[in-house]
Amino acid sequence: MGKPKILKKGYTDRVSRLEFSDRHYRGAQFDTDMYYVGIANSILQIMKSSLKGYPRLTPSLLRELSVTLALYLEDIVSGTGIWEAFLSLCRKKYGKEMPFYDTGDESFIREFPSLQAVRFLLWYTLNNRNTDTMLNPRNPALEALAMRLLPILGEAYDNAPDTPGRPEIVSEERRGVPVFYQVRDICHWLCSACYLTAAQDLFAISDEALDFFEELFKGAEPSQIAYAANAYIPFNLRVGPLGITPQEWLAEIVSLYPEKGEIPFLKSLTELKSLPYRTYRFDKIEGKTATISDTDGNTYQLSAFTLPGEKFAEGVTEGSSALCSLVYFDGVWNINGMALQTLPPDFYNESKETSDKIREEESRKYCDLMKKLDNKPLGAAADFDELRSVLEFPEKDAADIPSDILNGKDILFFVNPDSNISLLANYAESVKFPGNKLYNKETAATDGLALVFDPDLTSKEMRDYILSNNLIPDAALRSAVSPQEGHRLFQDNLPFFADYALRDSYAHPFFR
Repeated sequence: MGKPKILKKGYTDRVSRLEFSDRHYRGAQFDTDMYYVGIANSILQIMKSSLKGYPRLTPSLLRELSVTLALYLEDIVSGTGIWEAFLSLCRKKYGKEMPFYDTGDESFIREFPSLQAVRFLLWYTLNNRNTDTMLNPRNPALEALAMRLLPILGEAYDNAPDTPGRPEIVSEERRGVPVFYQVRDICHWLCSACYLTAAQDLFAISDEALDFFEELFKGAEPSQIAYAANAYIPFNLRVGPLGITPQEWLAEIVSLYPEKGEIPFLKSLTELKSLPYRTYRFDKIEGKTATISDTDGNTYQLSAFTLPGEKFAEGVTEGSSALCSLVYFDGVWNINGMALQTLPPDFYNESKETSDKIREEESRKYCDLMKKLDNKPLGAAADFDELRSVLEFPEKDAADIPSDILNGKDILFFVNPDSNISLLANYAESVKFPGNKLYNKETAATDGLALVFDPDLTSKEMRDYILSNNLIPDAALRSAVSPQEGHRLFQDNLPFFADYALRDSYAHPFFR
């Protein structure tokens, strides 16, 4: 037995080849890896010397920053299209190539390492790991660090080798794998490993989904439950700084840099959409296709393509009920992952009857509430007593009210379209709308941020209403330059921040 190797001091703080290649599709290793690992470690050494005295910047976080910048370099050298897709989508969504930074000067070249890109990637990576506060994207320390790192990336770009790049989507005849599954697999990579779009904690997201599927498919094998979650998440998780689904990222990447054989699949990519689990009825079955209806009366042309043997389950007949998630791909709807296909007709009928009753009751309650509130869904109350008088609900209903609302002050409320009322204590001062006498400009400057950056704080409808009606006009980021600069930065980039806050969230798998 040979002598044990003695690791050199500081070795464990260096980026390894495995750490870098793990971020490639399926962890692929290339002959070019060590070049980019060398760049990552050069970046790491500069950051270690520049960022002393910042306890939150752990060795693992510094390595993550270094790997991210090296992968960005590899991306623009190889034409992978990830960064270019980000710029293109920003132009389409916000009318500019990047949030926060001016890209109109001569120093910004999309295909070459830029100061704007380095600043953004530093901000994005650091901010994702520090969820307690929102780091200002124009932080002077970040700019200074980016200026130190840019020459390394610029010099490395001139000598960088070309990597094989992202996986190409090819015909089933060439690869032996249907295009649908190739796309889903690449979307999983975008969720799990891609430097710009990977979720921060995919394990936690998967565990939450697994809990749902274990309840839905009681008695199923663990491998089947895992398959259900792994099939659902890649088409429904919002990822990356734009908070969009992986298939939207992929469609943009392929549209910008299509490989020769991918052009026939571009239409299917751009049209791909996913629906959560809900109840359907088989109206008509013709071999490997069927017409199905949901409980709202919408009809879909369903293919058996993704099912075992490309056949509907034995026992499926016209009138049978099903519980499944659908994905629209290549001009037809397909069942995604696991499904319950042979439920009795009464399952659909009872689901529809229940859904219709709930919808009717919700509509009635909503109309009654809106009539009381002069068709204004958003309101404010100084305390619970005022809230109860405004909404005119009986004192006996107070038993269902959370204690923070019963004892709270400055209560913001919103009537959702399903007639449920969202209640937020201590936020009435933060939202500016006609008739809100509780509004406080100074409080709104800081507390208004939470209504954007914490989507779980409100219902989706409440958040959309506040944002679309520009009801947090005084919200501002902290700024080392001036309060005015922090206000201008936040307000100018509010649509981006609203999308950014949705990253790593997904549509609940079940639609009632």
